[in-house]
Amino acid sequence: MKKTLLLIATLICLAFSAKAQDAGDTVSLMPRIIPNLEQIKQDIADPASEFYYPTLLRRFAEADTTLTVEQLQHFYLGYAYQPEFNPYGDFGEEDEIKELLGTDPSVENAKRIVALADEIISKKPTEVKAYYYKMLGMPYAYGEDDPRNLTVTIQLRMLLEAIYSSGDGTYEFPYYISTVNHSYFVMGMNDLRPKGQALVYLESGPCDRFPIAENDYGIDSLYFNIKLCFGFWSFLDLDNETVEATKPAKGLKEVTIPVGSHFVMRTEKLKNKKSQFELVEMESIDTVVAFLDKMGLDKKELDANIIEGYFVQCEHSSNDSPRTLLIIKSGTQDGATMLKMDTEILHTGQSDYESTSNDGLFTGVVSIEIWNNNLSAIRISNLRK
Repeated sequence: MKKTLLLIATLICLAFSAKAQDAGDTVSLMPRIIPNLEQIKQDIADPASEFYYPTLLRRFAEADTTLTVEQLQHFYLGYAYQPEFNPYGDFGEEDEIKELLGTDPSVENAKRIVALADEIISKKPTEVKAYYYKMLGMPYAYGEDDPRNLTVTIQLRMLLEAIYSSGDGTYEFPYYISTVNHSYFVMGMNDLRPKGQALVYLESGPCDRFPIAENDYGIDSLYFNIKLCFGFWSFLDLDNETVEATKPAKGLKEVTIPVGSHFVMRTEKLKNKKSQFELVEMESIDTVVAFLDKMGLDKKELDANIIEGYFVQCEHSSNDSPRTLLIIKSGTQDGATMLKMDTEILHTGQSDYESTSNDGLFTGVVSIEIWNNNLSAIRISNLRK
């Protein structure tokens, strides 16, 4: 698959905007158009607009090379406003694709890769990794002369143009992405290795900042605007307005919960590793609770495989430091008497999450974790038996 890999590397290098560290400025290889997300949301819903989403979807599926950069941004970022959008869900098809890529090339395996990639695309037409996988498999499955080779190459290039045209990856002009893992795809395909990750709040909105290991581009950090991802379940949008999330999200491996939240999760086939769960509900609550208040969870019987909790501020006297509470309870979990989980906290005014210990979740028992300071969010991940 070397030839195809060289092709995608060439396409990405042509699109990539590299920060010239020694010159102290930015070299952009394509026009930069900073997205107006509110305008995109309006445009794609207007049947009379050139950006009407069903029209863009059809033209993209046809690999229409007359699509402008603005239209491509509306297509890529506008998908976040479609009912089925989920920026965090994983695809089971990708696990099988990765297994097949680790085997010796064969026509049968390549056709399976293409079919699996098409399944992902049918569910999420802006999933860049699916087009990449399809492009890898096509020449081996159907030959290099098959016209679909060109189609999928154009489609991947157009998605990358939508991302790369939105900024240059700097503090001032971060790239806009609609899905969290697309930042890792961009870095990986440009041979950039992140040394860490931090959530930062910039003028453009919430961003993931990645310090980058030494590289040929001279880049020390990359920034990705994640308003569309962050806003899916978070109530802390750019304008500090309260947004109430009502859609469920399946296939999650982690969830970020802002302070002042009530949440309900359902586990899915818990294992020791790579377990996924569903976020059934998360709502904002304007409540400061009493110290060690269990919020009624001690009297509540939870259904099997349900986890319910509150992440809230706690009342304190003038002589006490501020407190934040995680109040959480687990129903019966596939026969397990205890669940383990990883938790990371974000201090108010800080940008880096900090790992913190917890006692796990015993079935039917309310657990309360207390922090003697102000926190703005907690990240829960790696739920396991």
